[in-house]
Amino acid sequence: MAKVGFSGDKVYLSNIYANTSSCVVGTRQGNTVNFPSGQYLGANSYYKSHLYFMGVTPCTVYDPVYEETYTDGTIKNTKLIKH
Repeated sequence: MAKVGFSGDKVYLSNIYANTSSCVVGTRQGNTVNFPSGQYLGANSYYKSHLYFMGVTPCTVYDPVYEETYTDGTIKNTKLIKH
């Protein structure tokens, strides 16, 4: 379960991935919250990789082999936020 915290217009979201204690920071604008893509979450020792919070643009894809349509996402252009 994710945890959410507020401080002024800043929104903090944590526990979004197992075994990480880092959080992503967004900005509240009216009824929406904008979380910049590319925020570093930390290392994943199991997969020996690093985790980033990434935004995606949803798109509909048709698979002719299975003759079905599904929603996929393409990673948005992003500038990684260094910590």
